[in-house]
Amino acid sequence: MSYGGELTRKQMFSKLAMHLGDNVVVLSFDGCASIIGFREFVGKILKVAKVDTEDEDAEDALARKILAESRDIPFTKTKYDLGNFTHAKIEEHTSATLLRFISKLVSTGEVTKASLSLSQSIQQHITNACNQTTLGLGVKLHHKFGSRYIIDTLHEHGYIASYDEVRRFRKSAAKYVSENALMLHQMMGFTKSAGLVFGWYDNFDLMVSTPNGCRETHAMATEFQMHPAGIIKPGSSQSDINTIIIPRLTSKEAKSVGTNRSIPLHYAGQKKVMPPAIATRTTGLSYTELCARQTSLHAAHVKDTEWLNSLSMDENSMEWNGFNNHLARSQGKPATAYMFGPLIDAPPHHPDTILTTLKYMQESLVDMGMTCIHLSMDMQLYEVTKQVC
Repeated sequence: MSYGGELTRKQMFSKLAMHLGDNVVVLSFDGCASIIGFREFVGKILKVAKVDTEDEDAEDALARKILAESRDIPFTKTKYDLGNFTHAKIEEHTSATLLRFISKLVSTGEVTKASLSLSQSIQQHITNACNQTTLGLGVKLHHKFGSRYIIDTLHEHGYIASYDEVRRFRKSAAKYVSENALMLHQMMGFTKSAGLVFGWYDNFDLMVSTPNGCRETHAMATEFQMHPAGIIKPGSSQSDINTIIIPRLTSKEAKSVGTNRSIPLHYAGQKKVMPPAIATRTTGLSYTELCARQTSLHAAHVKDTEWLNSLSMDENSMEWNGFNNHLARSQGKPATAYMFGPLIDAPPHHPDTILTTLKYMQESLVDMGMTCIHLSMDMQLYEVTKQVC
């Protein structure tokens, strides 16, 4: 069989199979050398054994890697960086090994909202610190339902941050907003350099759903409006408020915040004041004002004519509101910007509430660059406003 020299293992198996035919069988195994034997005896000699694939050493190595990656992620207890509350940043602040493992289990390897949320929930228990998902979900639930029971229940099951941490975040954010109103107004583009800013306040009926039923709140609402005078200057509007870094209150500060009265100003003037008399004009209109009114009237007539013609000539004609909106957008005029102020949970018609609202709106409009304060309100509040002014 040597044929004058040594045979390789592969050649030997080939020669044996050729001479012995079907009497022999070659068995091949991944990671092991092939063996050859007589077919009638192989089944009696070899036994099929179940191989235990559980590798405890590999599991321990995987666990150590996840622990190391989770603990290496930077975390600070002194501030909340809203720039980290984006999908890309959340994925960056999650253990890569843990995220891949969870994604393979729940979403065939794709990083989804579910796999990312589960990974961050697990990571919270590794680091003993809340993260973007656990804190963000807690804040969302508190804002939606206002129920401590829901947050405590989910926190006990390991899904979200604690109720105390959620409250601390909300109080930290409220304190930051109250102390940095000027910067926030500028970031949202509310500045006189972009256009005139107006304000209004009115009654607001708020229906709050609670676990015990519905609660109605009759509060004072405020809003600011800006009509851009042409194209807004580049850089004057920074709508991405995710760059805000909110200082985190200490435990002592968190307990003390919120003890101030919601109505800090009190009116101590006359109890009843008659509405002012209607001013009578003693002089005629100036030439400039007369020309402006005539130009405005002519433009209105032109729009009316175009709309009436479209009703009879165009198959896809629109109602007046839609036509006017389409015309304004086609002319390239910038849209009016709106920003809501805080709700004051107090009787809107009370002089203390009016005085507090006026003081807040005056400070806000001055921060926006307005030298004259333009406010609108209904007649009921106007009477009280004239009383406290």
